[in-house]
Amino acid sequence: MEQIIFDTEIVTENKIEIANEHTCFARMERKNYPNIKELEKEIKALRKELKNRNVSLGKTDTLKILKESVEEYNLAVKDYHDTFNQYLVAWANKLHIGLYVGYGSDEYYKEIILPLDFKLQRFNHRNTILSKISEIQYRVNRFKEELRTGAEYEKVWI
Repeated sequence: MEQIIFDTEIVTENKIEIANEHTCFARMERKNYPNIKELEKEIKALRKELKNRNVSLGKTDTLKILKESVEEYNLAVKDYHDTFNQYLVAWANKLHIGLYVGYGSDEYYKEIILPLDFKLQRFNHRNTILSKISEIQYRVNRFKEELRTGAEYEKVWI
């Protein structure tokens, strides 16, 4: 069988990219998920700043959700990082062994690499705890940036 030659072979602690001119076999960067306790502090500080600007705060369950999700979230973050590490090792092993034309029937690729790839993608599906907490962090960052650039609000839900 003919071995596939890659134009790009990057496998680092936080990034993987395996490709040739025809196919991208892997391209992923490790996500940095927020620390839930720090996020709580950021929300409290943002709410205080909004009150100081006479912005009405709508009632939300954001802090309650964060407090109730700490254990589940921390386990999910650990699982994500463990899976990412396994994915890096799996690809490093595969690069050492070689990937050959007809890799769709390659047992190592099908049984080890693809399931890890799918699992990594599922971590960020819309209703996962990682996605929910990341969305809260995104909203906090967006409000902070808009306030920094002079945006004004009458009422905010955060």
